[in-house]
Amino acid sequence: MTYIKTKLKRSIDIDAIITLHYFEYMKNFLSMLYKCYKELDKRFSTVNGKKLKKTERVEQTVLNSMLPVSKAEICDILPDVSPSTVEAVLGKMVKTGSVMKLGQARATKYVNAKYIK
Repeated sequence: MTYIKTKLKRSIDIDAIITLHYFEYMKNFLSMLYKCYKELDKRFSTVNGKKLKKTERVEQTVLNSMLPVSKAEICDILPDVSPSTVEAVLGKMVKTGSVMKLGQARATKYVNAKYIK
């Protein structure tokens, strides 16, 4: 009798552990899926059913980022936008004061000015 009780107790414990790991896995999976869809939505931005222009997409990428982002990172996020367009938009945004330029040369990053103040 004790053998059966011990076996049953171990079986229940294993089932509880498997269930716990399954829920943690599903929670992680759904969280990652949600983040991917948010990122995808950012990359294909539309306003009232119209696609945004390339310059507007660059602006939104920088302004929506809470962390400083480099020109190379923006080019990775928006592969259809040329580096010269990204440079021009970033220069215009720095002149207007909507973004702050941090660093120099290859280490230059841009951050939304409202996060600096």
